[in-house]
Amino acid sequence: MSQLYRVLLCGNVIAAEGQRLLEPVAQLSQVGDYCTEHDRIQAACTVDAMLVRTGAVTRALVEASPNLKIVARHGVGYDAVDVDACTEHGVLVTITPDANATAVSEHALALMLAAARKVPQADAALKAGKWEREPYLGIELAGKTLGLVGLGRVGSKVAQLANAFGMTVLAADPYVTAERAESVGVHLMDLEEMLPQADFVSVHAPLTPDTHHIIGPKTLPLLKETAILVNTARGGLVDPVALYKALQAGRPAAAALDVFESEPFDVDDPLPRLPNVIVTPHVGGQTDDALVNMAVGAAHAILDVFEGRRPYGLVNPEVLANTSRVQVE
Repeated sequence: MSQLYRVLLCGNVIAAEGQRLLEPVAQLSQVGDYCTEHDRIQAACTVDAMLVRTGAVTRALVEASPNLKIVARHGVGYDAVDVDACTEHGVLVTITPDANATAVSEHALALMLAAARKVPQADAALKAGKWEREPYLGIELAGKTLGLVGLGRVGSKVAQLANAFGMTVLAADPYVTAERAESVGVHLMDLEEMLPQADFVSVHAPLTPDTHHIIGPKTLPLLKETAILVNTARGGLVDPVALYKALQAGRPAAAALDVFESEPFDVDDPLPRLPNVIVTPHVGGQTDDALVNMAVGAAHAILDVFEGRRPYGLVNPEVLANTSRVQVE
């Protein structure tokens, strides 16, 4: 591998461990979080690979980048990548399937506990000089029912954590068998059947046309008035307008959100300001361990392609039949 490749890093923070893997064989350049599409296209037009933590990989970008061989996602979601365009042009798309599942699942539990015990509200009041106990009457997780929307890697880890808290765990996922669900202590059922039974609902589905606003006007009324909704997956899975109206009407009782349909969200958005809403800025997968795992995993995928190997976490394997850009064993 004597050729020096060009790799574009997309995101403000890409762990040094991943960058060091690429430095011997590639010239690295970088664009920051939420840069414009024009700037990203300008930076990508001569590169052989992109390691993408933030920002969209659009059809226009793919078509403007004739040397691009792989888009390696720093994470598991690829809804911001035009996979069809990549496939048409012979560009591989990879994810890092196992890298941040522990971090995201633990954050989902943290939000669940914070909402159940009203931790942010009590903290804010106490720091404002108010010693009040009655407004912060909480609920316990033990003995409650958790409903998971999606039972992939993260959902399965959340199920295992919830089982340790003594919760009953249900899940709705059309791509998972009952046997697979039972292996992680989960009872599988349809979404419409699950939601009315759940004291907590945690969303862990991928964002696709079929799952867009899966929690919305038709499903929110199925929740208990006392239910708590948690979303650490993708903002587009939950209809924010419908959720705002539902929370104002008292069904569900509260929501804890790490992801939003538009990120960063508008400062005038009323949803995050509701007193029964807890928000964090898409940090579910942001731990030291997870960031290193994702950067290293994405870098290894790029190196695999440069060295003629099939990369792990390949989203569009049909590209391998098209050898115009990529040749792997």
